[in-house]
Amino acid sequence: MSLVACAYGADIEGESSSPAKRLDPLWRRTLPYEPTYILLEPGFGDRPHNAKFQLSVAFQLLGDPLDASPDLAVRPDGLFVAYSQTSFWDLESESEPFYDTSYRPQIFWHQSLPGSVFNSSDLAIEAGYAHESNGQAGADSRALNALFARPLFAWEIGTGFLRVEPRVVLYLNDLPDNPDLPDYRGHLDLTVLGGTTDGWQLRAQARMADVLEYSSLQLDLSHPISDWTGGWLHGYAYLQSYLGYSESLLGYDQRSAQPRLLAGFGITR
Repeated sequence: MSLVACAYGADIEGESSSPAKRLDPLWRRTLPYEPTYILLEPGFGDRPHNAKFQLSVAFQLLGDPLDASPDLAVRPDGLFVAYSQTSFWDLESESEPFYDTSYRPQIFWHQSLPGSVFNSSDLAIEAGYAHESNGQAGADSRALNALFARPLFAWEIGTGFLRVEPRVVLYLNDLPDNPDLPDYRGHLDLTVLGGTTDGWQLRAQARMADVLEYSSLQLDLSHPISDWTGGWLHGYAYLQSYLGYSESLLGYDQRSAQPRLLAGFGITR
């Protein structure tokens, strides 16, 4: 049987499979990347009503796909492209404009590693190229290009798990639109995720700014809603808090109003 036939799911006897069967390898190559959600920030006092939504997906270009856990975001080895987008929506202004949107395409290689570090149950590394821009012009234009490397450590803890993912960034240009961006974004991020696959999960994302006082911390708490809806609706109840600078690309040098608390619905986490 030819490689083309294998790729599109032809059976051993050479007969074509159903359309759903032929699409199956493509779906198996499409995986969640960063969390996908829509969140609302209720206004208190002088605080305005805002919304924030994010979508993110990765697709495996090269390598053998495998059945992956959406909760653990386990990825097979190979070459991936990913696209993530985060938008901030001002709900109180007259025209309800989007304050800012960041577009983040990436290409990277994911490689599992033998052995373990600190008795980890899984060990891998991802390295590649990332672009981020906000699609605006003039004084509001923001853009960066970078190389990154991210070791991935995972531990099984009872019925749950713990993941630790430091990410090192090397900027490729002199950042003409925002030359002081490293002061606020820095060169190191750290994500720590823990919980159970079918219960509560807490994700903490710390950005270590080159100027320490400009660092930031985002906390995401989520729980599947299928248990609460009797299975007729899937997804996640989602609560997010952000502390510090650089939540949006446009306002990378601004501190978010504190405390900032959002709640809503997650599709992936």
